[in-house]
This record gives sequence, C-alpha cells and structure tokens, in this order.
Amino acid sequence: MAIIFLLVLVKGCISIKINDDGSAGLEKTNKISAFSILDIDKKFEYKKPSEINFQEINAENIQEIRAEKEKVWIYVWGSWCQPCIEKLPNLVDIGRKNKELKLVLIAEDYKLEALQNILFENGYSEVPYLLDSEQYGTKTKEKSRRLNQEMTGASNHQAGFPQNYLYNSITNKEYYQAGAITDEMLESFGILLSN
Repeated sequence: MAIIFLLVLVKGCISIKINDDGSAGLEKTNKISAFSILDIDKKFEYKKPSEINFQEINAENIQEIRAEKEKVWIYVWGSWCQPCIEKLPNLVDIGRKNKELKLVLIAEDYKLEALQNILFENGYSEVPYLLDSEQYGTKTKEKSRRLNQEMTGASNHQAGFPQNYLYNSITNKEYYQAGAITDEMLESFGILLSN
C-alpha cells in the first residue's frame, strides 16, 4: 500500500512540474499586481532588474488598451523562448521609435527573476505583463490557445511562440501570427522599423 501511494505521489509531482508555468505555489508578492489602465503610458527608469514589477493581464484588459491606442502590438512570449528573447532588443527599439505604437509585452510564464533580468538587459522601461494563470491555467499551449480564442473569436490558433497580435484602429486592420512577423507586415501597419 505504501508503494502505491509513493507512485501516485511521484506521478502527481511529475505532472505538476511539466504543466507548471511558475505560478503554482508562488507566494503573493509586491512584484505582481492587478492590471491598471492608468499605467499603460508610464515610463520607468529601472536601475536594477529587481525593480521591475508585473501586472497580470487578460483579454478584457488587452481590449481596454486597444480602445485607448491607435496602434497596438501584443507580444506574448516566455523566459524559456530563445527566439522571443532574441527579438526583444529590436522590439524595444521599435517601441521607442514609434510613439503612437503601444507595445504590450505579456510573459506566458511566472519565472519572475528570469523575466526581470531579460527585460532589464534589453532596456525595457514600461510595465511588463503576465498572462493571468488563474484565468488561463498553467499549461503553455492551453494558455495561448485560450487567449487567442478570446482575442480573435475564432479557432485559428497557431502553435508556437511568440504569439503576435497587431491592431491599427486608424485603418481598422488586425493581424495574428505565431512566430516571426515580416518587416512588410509591420510596415503595412504603419510601424517604423529599427535600423
């Protein structure tokens, strides 16, 4: 009987570890707060990675941002996603170059220290977001699929990261894609590229 219990316990731990985005067992911290639309235009001068605080976000909050801004680029990424991280310096530069563009960085995972270090190294100066695990769960693919369904209202979810959502309210244009977005697509949204 003790052996069966141990196997179930081990199996449960393995299952939790595989599906854990880092939010399971995370103590409430002042590093994570609720979304606030009042913070979308704030700039910060982070002097060290640990000063970076996150807000939890969901599709409803993203719609609030879209209603406030003419051009929005939602970039869903993770601390584990090397292509996402490699793109960040370019994204930060594009965000600075395009004053009318709101770049919204949403981390899929809750590996706070790793996320803080990545953002700090890339000179990010705005509020970064975490995809709310209470609403979307802790499984990477499931989180991105559920967010996509809420954002697009369709079942056109593409596997892979980063997940990109582009909006231009001036031209009433929307675009969704997983993976890299071409320069031509960005330019079609009126986004000036970095050099």
